[in-house]
Amino acid sequence: MHCATDPRRSRQVDRDGTAALLETANRSGNPHIVYPGIVGSDVIPLGYYKSRIAAEEMIEASGCPHTFLRATQFHTLIWTTLNRMSRFPVMVLPRDTRFQPIDHAVMARLLVDAVESGPQGRMDDIGGPMARTVTDAAIFLGALESAEPDPNDPATNRCEPPSGGDYTQFLDADGL
Repeated sequence: MHCATDPRRSRQVDRDGTAALLETANRSGNPHIVYPGIVGSDVIPLGYYKSRIAAEEMIEASGCPHTFLRATQFHTLIWTTLNRMSRFPVMVLPRDTRFQPIDHAVMARLLVDAVESGPQGRMDDIGGPMARTVTDAAIFLGALESAEPDPNDPATNRCEPPSGGDYTQFLDADGL
C-alpha cells in the first residue's frame, strides 16, 4: 500500500517515491500496488494534485498489478483548513462550495479490503455519505459552540462568538 504523500514536497515524495516503490515492487516478483487517490485530482490544476495523478500514471505504466481508490477529503482536513483560515480576521469562502468528507477509518477499511481482494485497477470513487456547503458548516458550527470558550481549544479563546451562535449572519448573499 502506497500512502506516502507530502503536499509541500510532492515531486520528491509522490513522484520520486513512487518510482522507488515501483522499482522495489518489480524486484519482489509478486507486486500489488494499492494507491489511495483524491477525487477530482485529475481536474484540479495544482502541483500537488498533478503529482498525485503522475504517481497513478507511473503505477499504471509500470505494468504492476494495482488498485486505485480515490476518496473525497477527510473530515480532519476540512476542519484543519478552516481552523488555519480562522487565524485571519476575515475568512473568504464561497458559500455554495460543496464538500463531501469521508471518515478516515472508513477509507482505511476500504484500503485493507482492496489489499485482500487483489488487483482491481481503478475502483469507483468514494465519498462521505452527505454533501454539505459552507452555509451548512456555519449552521453546524453555531450548533456545536457552547456559551463558554473551550479551555482546551485556543481558537475559541481568540474570538468573540456571534450573538446567538449564528455564524450564517456573516455569509454575504451577494458574495461568492
